[in-house]
Amino acid sequence: MKVARNIGIIIAIILYSLMNFYVANTINNDFINAFNINIKYIIFLVFTIGTILALLTIGLINKNVGALVGKIGTYSFGFSIITFFLILITNLFGEIIFLGKINESYFSLVQLIIIFAVFLYGRYNASKIKITNYDIKIDKKSNLDKLNLVLISDLHLGYFNDNKKFKKNIDKINSLNPDAVVIAGDVFDGNFKAVQNNDKTRILFNSIKSKYGTFLNFGNHDAGETFTEMKRFVESTNVNLLEDNLVKIEDKFAIAGRKDMSPIGFQGEERKKEWNKDGEDKLPIIVLEHEPVFDEYNGKADLVLSGHTHKGQIFPFNLATKMYYKNHYGYLKFESGLQTIVTSGLGTWGPPMRIGSRNEIVKINITFK
Repeated sequence: MKVARNIGIIIAIILYSLMNFYVANTINNDFINAFNINIKYIIFLVFTIGTILALLTIGLINKNVGALVGKIGTYSFGFSIITFFLILITNLFGEIIFLGKINESYFSLVQLIIIFAVFLYGRYNASKIKITNYDIKIDKKSNLDKLNLVLISDLHLGYFNDNKKFKKNIDKINSLNPDAVVIAGDVFDGNFKAVQNNDKTRILFNSIKSKYGTFLNFGNHDAGETFTEMKRFVESTNVNLLEDNLVKIEDKFAIAGRKDMSPIGFQGEERKKEWNKDGEDKLPIIVLEHEPVFDEYNGKADLVLSGHTHKGQIFPFNLATKMYYKNHYGYLKFESGLQTIVTSGLGTWGPPMRIGSRNEIVKINITFK
């Protein structure tokens, strides 16, 4: 298993390096060349090394390269990806529109302007948070008439999604005065050691305010060589960790949390088929399932809450997630009566950018029969 993974890592590094070489070799601008024709290769070499160091320590190597190197690697990854695809697209359309009669120097300058504009927009968009509201009804009796539930997912705490950003998120969550807060997986970004200040992070988790508490299940990135440390950390906070089990909240409603179906690396015991041992079905049942796959919950749950997709995060990947999942984002009610909500998440993975999606906090106003 590890041999196959290591081979995959080597192939990915080679492909990424070749991609950056292609980008550097394609840019042909008189200003850059006059300054130093080798400067572009040096820049993309630094990008490549920084990205490799950052990504290798996200779930692959149990090390911490530090916040500065981690952020440089994260930013360079985003810039490299955007540059590669935009150069491919602009080269294609440039040849078609101008029939091959293009001044390469000016065209490269236009490409650079487009690349920086798209990158800056994606970065700016990823710094914003929207509040998404849903009003739903669950046809089961409860001692409650209404429940104000706040859903978040995909924090990806690590080099880029740090405590400063996390505090802003929590301030927004607390401003919604939730009855309960649920976190539908991917709390960490694959490497617990990438979290720079665990004590501060613990204080922030404990500062989430709600009537019935905070509930969390692990996602596919909450795994790997540091999973034991991730779990120990969560258990040291006020957050209620759910791993294939269901808990009753004062006989008013029940919340279940599932382990991820396809974790990236070690995640303790394997996912269990049984998550509702008591066969509880009288109370309204809310399930946290990180990846939005819902088939097993028909007739067994009332509302399933997921994340994972990031709504594609960067266009056109949202088209792929929309094709793959029955519900890749938003609200969907199945014929069985099962209601589902998938959030785009509160953080980013890989490139610290969003194009065609937004970071969000979901406020669910639930009424009972």
